[in-house]
Amino acid sequence: MVVSVFKAKTTLQKQMVVEVQARQYAIKIDEPKELVGTDIGMNPVELVLASLGACQMIAAQVYAKKFKVAYDELHVEIEGDLDLDDFSDKGDVRLVFT
Repeated sequence: MVVSVFKAKTTLQKQMVVEVQARQYAIKIDEPKELVGTDIGMNPVELVLASLGACQMIAAQVYAKKFKVAYDELHVEIEGDLDLDDFSDKGDVRLVFT
């Protein structure tokens, strides 16, 4: 079994802005203005969804090549719901992502 170790470093910059560094790449993560962010980047949930979609695309490419499946385009659309009541002190709510 081949095991690869991946690492990322996150640093809070200001308000809700977080810089993430992995290898030689860096991205900024933020919240939209309606969630008290400055909207300069994807929020963490959007980044998780994008990562899942990218994994599906990469796996599809690997298997298409392996099984000689031709395609013109590949698309994945992913949606998630996040209950924000716990962030807004609307009661004793456990933060849940589905």
